[in-house]
Amino acid sequence: MDGDRHYFRGEKGLAVGRYRKVATQYPMWALAHFRLGVISDQSGDVQAALAHYQNAVDIAPDTDIYRSNLAYVYFKQADYDHAIAEYRKIPQSPLAALEWAKAALMQGDVNTVLEEQKVALNWLEDDQVATLQKNQGTWYFEVDNHEGVRVFTRSEKLCYTKLALSATLFLSGHPVKAQDYFQSAKIACPAVNRVLLSILETDLVRAKEAQPQLADRIEDYRRQFLSN
Repeated sequence: MDGDRHYFRGEKGLAVGRYRKVATQYPMWALAHFRLGVISDQSGDVQAALAHYQNAVDIAPDTDIYRSNLAYVYFKQADYDHAIAEYRKIPQSPLAALEWAKAALMQGDVNTVLEEQKVALNWLEDDQVATLQKNQGTWYFEVDNHEGVRVFTRSEKLCYTKLALSATLFLSGHPVKAQDYFQSAKIACPAVNRVLLSILETDLVRAKEAQPQLADRIEDYRRQFLSN
């Protein structure tokens, strides 16, 4: 708690000292390793972040946020196989399914992208899954220039998922279905469209860079759906 106090006051050096003390004295205290992973991640120390997150996962393998952060560091390093392997271990998580889909998109596997986005949508529409405590948290995404944006409510999460599904349907050769999902999302979430579209735009730009063979179709989608 003392480490958290320093962290939220911007005193990361003092926070690291507290977390390291806990991790040393109580090596099975997963949260201390996770906190060290977060600070290492934010500082750009990828190898340290991976090591700390892996320690947290090894100690508490059923804590989704530990595994999700580990997977996302792999994703940012373009190690998509390891990212997918970790996301696959997170059960009944719409966000994990969507992140798995993003990693698959970076590999050009559009069929898997479509499958996982549909899984995410089904879970968000399922009251039993969507209302699980672990699925109540805010979704955080990095967009241009590493700016962070957040998606808060279930309805906003549904809208983002439909937008992502719209793009994948278009890439898969289903423009009418793509239009349907896009319009459904825009109508349901007019107040947050700019934020949600910025996430989608970032996803597509990354995919275009990773998979040049998708570039023409991605640009067609951006021109038809995101130009206004």
